[in-house]
Amino acid sequence: MELAFPDRLASQFKLSDILGYLAPGAGFLVGIYGFERWAAHVIGAGRVHLPFSTAFGLVLGSDKAKEEWFVYLSVAAVALLVIYITGHIIESVAVLFLDRLLIYKAYGYPYQGLLLVGPEHAPKDRTALPPESQTFSRAYYRGMFFWTNTYLALRSLCFVVRALPAAAWVQSTLLWSSRVLGAFIVVAFFFKIIIVPIRRRHQERERARRARAAAAAASAAASAGEQSAPPQDDEPDTPPSEPRFMSWLIRVLTRVLAGPWELLVGKPLSNLINSRRSFDLEFREMYALLFQKTFGLNPRTTESNNYWMSYSYVVTHSSKLAAVAAHWEMMSTFSRNLGAAFYLAFIYCLCWLQLEGPRLPYAVEGAAILAALPVFLLLLSASLLLNHYYLYVSYYSKFLYRAFVYLAHTHQSRPDIKLG
Repeated sequence: MELAFPDRLASQFKLSDILGYLAPGAGFLVGIYGFERWAAHVIGAGRVHLPFSTAFGLVLGSDKAKEEWFVYLSVAAVALLVIYITGHIIESVAVLFLDRLLIYKAYGYPYQGLLLVGPEHAPKDRTALPPESQTFSRAYYRGMFFWTNTYLALRSLCFVVRALPAAAWVQSTLLWSSRVLGAFIVVAFFFKIIIVPIRRRHQERERARRARAAAAAASAAASAGEQSAPPQDDEPDTPPSEPRFMSWLIRVLTRVLAGPWELLVGKPLSNLINSRRSFDLEFREMYALLFQKTFGLNPRTTESNNYWMSYSYVVTHSSKLAAVAAHWEMMSTFSRNLGAAFYLAFIYCLCWLQLEGPRLPYAVEGAAILAALPVFLLLLSASLLLNHYYLYVSYYSKFLYRAFVYLAHTHQSRPDIKLG
C-alpha cells in the first residue's frame, strides 16, 4: 500500500515509484540478464537457451537503435515502461505471498503482537477448536515456508557442488536430501488439504449431535412439566472434541514443521531485531482507552481496524507525523519489493539450471560462479526481506501506534493545541 500526503504528494509519488517499482523491476531484469550473459560466456551463446539476453540483444543491439536517436529514445522509453510494469507485477507477488501468506498467516499482522489484541490474545472461546488445532495453521505456514526454501537452497547447492572438486558422497547426500525433503513437502501439503475438511465435518457432526441431545432433553423436561436445563454431563459450550489420533497427528506435524524454523531461524532473528516484543502494559491500556473513546470500538474485537483507524487518525491530524510514518513505510516497501525481485530472479536461475544443467560443462572455468549465482541471489533476497520485516514491525508499526496515542491524548487533554 502506498502512502501519500497532501504537503508532499508530488515528491512522495516520484520517490515511491523509483523505490517501489523501478528499482525492483530493474533488479529482477538485471539479475536475470547478468546470469544469462555469464552463462553465455561460460558455455557459449549458441549451445543453451538464453531468452532474456536474446531479447535484450535484439532490441538494444539493432543498428537502427544505435544510428537514429529517436529510435534509441523510443527503445529506452519502452524499456522503462517494461521495468515499471515488471515492478508492479513483483509488488503484487510480494503482497500476496509475503504480506498475506507469510506475515498474516504465519505470524499475524504487527498490531496483534504489539498491542496483544489478536485472536490468540482474546478471551478464550470455549466453542472454538482445541488449542493444538488453533496453533496448527500458523505453524503449518511457518514450516512450509522454511522447508520449501530449504529445499530450493539444497537444489541450488547441488549444482554448486557439481562444479567444485567435492567428494561424490557430498553430491549424493545433497541430492537425496533434497528429494526426501521434496516428498515431505508434498505430503504435508496434501495433509492439510485432506485434514481441514475432515475436521470441519467432524465439528459439524459433533455440534449437531449436541444440539439434538439438548433438544431431546428440553423436550423430555417440557413433557414432564419441568423447566428445561442444559445437560450437565455434556456442556454445549465446551469445544468439540477431536479423535485422539487426529489430535496427536496435528501436534506431531506442528512440531516437525515449525520446530526447526523456530529453533534455527525464528527465535534468533526475533531476538536480534526485537520483533516479538509487545508494548508495555501501561501503553497498551492507554491505547485501548483512547481507541475506545475516539472511535467507539473495542480494540480487542475490531481486528485490523486497529491499524486502519490509527493510520487514518494520524494522517488526518498531523501531516508531519504522517510524513515520518510514510518514510518508514516506503523504506519497508522498497526492501520487500527488491527482495521479492531477487527471489524471483533466483527462482528463474534455478529453473534454468534445472533445464539446461545436462548441457553445462561443470569442469569449465567459471562454471562454479554460474552455479553459485542463484545462491547469491537467494542470500541477497533473504537479507532484504529480513530488513523489510524489521522496518515494518520495529519502526513503521511502532511509530504509527505511538503517534496515534500521542495525538489522541494531546487532543483530549489539550484540545486548544493545534498539531501540524
